Amino acid sequence: MPRTIMTNVYIARQPIYNRRLQVEGYELLFRSGEENRADVHDRDRATSTVLRNAFMEIGLGHLVGEKPAFINFTRNLLLDQESFPCPYEKVVLELPAYLEPDEEIVTVVADLRKRGCRFALDNFGFSDPRVPLVDLVDYIKLNLRELGLEKIPELIGHLAGCEAKLLAHCVESQQEYVACRELGIDHFQGFFFCRPEIVKGRRLPASRLSTIRLLSQLQSPEVTLEELEKIIAQDVSLSYRLLRYLNSVQFGLVSKIDSIRHAVSYLGLDNLRVWASVILLARIDEKPVELLKTSLVRGKMCELLGRESGESDHGTFFMVGLFSTLEALLDLPIGDILQDLPLAEGIKLALLGYAGNPGEALACVLAYERGEWDAVDDAPYPGDTVSQAYLKAIAWAEETIGKVAG
Repeated sequence: MPRTIMTNVYIARQPIYNRRLQVEGYELLFRSGEENRADVHDRDRATSTVLRNAFMEIGLGHLVGEKPAFINFTRNLLLDQESFPCPYEKVVLELPAYLEPDEEIVTVVADLRKRGCRFALDNFGFSDPRVPLVDLVDYIKLNLRELGLEKIPELIGHLAGCEAKLLAHCVESQQEYVACRELGIDHFQGFFFCRPEIVKGRRLPASRLSTIRLLSQLQSPEVTLEELEKIIAQDVSLSYRLLRYLNSVQFGLVSKIDSIRHAVSYLGLDNLRVWASVILLARIDEKPVELLKTSLVRGKMCELLGRESGESDHGTFFMVGLFSTLEALLDLPIGDILQDLPLAEGIKLALLGYAGNPGEALACVLAYERGEWDAVDDAPYPGDTVSQAYLKAIAWAEETIGKVAG
């Protein structure tokens, strides 16, 4: 578990996918309490301090596992290699659009590349002054919001013969993702994976309909413990995964739970609903593992924020975060899903309009996930509480994912 992070420092991660929707790295978004100072040198020093302290206190592995971390670097930090906080092979340095590629910069980039460092050109565009660096970088990032999807083919044409991998970022919908794939782009960043792929008239797979039916039964306010036991016992896969998870080291039980009845009596109705729902969502095929991981991070982070604010109904907070990805998992509009799921009114209102305390927690979690730091500051939680909740949620999700999926 990560140690305590310094106050007023926010660090979040955003996944970078390949064409198979496997995560190949994470971009780190961060902000320090000194970020708004006017002096460029002070901003560089603050950023360097944040990175060094964060990596030492949290550990890069807690943030990105074995994947590389994509980190935005300024000119001064690039030239000041003594400030570099971690091994070169663990990172991809993103070179910003305003970087002037003079002889000094070109020399430094070439030298660092020989030492194993990888680079990306951030927000590459037409008439880009960083053309001298194109043959020295591993990735070229194309910003869909700034360029517009219609301009991407022309820019790709200008980069013909370039060996760097093209990475589309700010990809916000399934349609944009598919269009970028068809243009030959191999890497993607954005929240498209949290968006549903809704095709009018398409029938849902039987497995997904079964998931919705089981979730509906689990969430029914009239269901009793005995009925819940029967529902779970009738689904062999659900029963097996639930017992496997409860008997894992993570729960630390003294004696083994060997039946669904035992699990029911141990967990109680509300906790059983939570864990059975997590395992059901983990069974959904044809979705990237990162989507389930995002569900778990959001659920745990909402729960932790609820605990910090003195709320007693932690399960409601967790379920709000967990179910915030239902649209993408089930490829249905949230309004349609909620018609079929008899969720508590507080969960529905939070999912539809961020209403109530659980909705407020979800809004804060989503803002943190996107690096919208001003919105995080406006949330009714201390900044260090939010950043700690995020880091704890990532650690918990990484530990949990292997036990509930597969």
